[in-house]
Amino acid sequence: MNPPATAAASRLERLLRYLEEDPGNAPLLADIFEVALACGNLETARDQLEAARRAGADGGDWTLREARLSIACGDLDHAATMLTRLR
Repeated sequence: MNPPATAAASRLERLLRYLEEDPGNAPLLADIFEVALACGNLETARDQLEAARRAGADGGDWTLREARLSIACGDLDHAATMLTRLR
């Protein structure tokens, strides 16, 4: 594993520990989503998306995150649907 990937993975682990202490922290969920997606940890990214939705997050920023996750997962039809909602 190259150093940037290691640093990102370490950051992700650290953020997940913070989340254990503050599970309702919406900005933290967003940070974890972004780092997880960048690391290719799609399951963790999806977990953050689902947690944000359960907490009532329904803004365009989470819709865009859902589209980006769908692209990463290869679900381009769902991504297109999400992006259309942003118009």
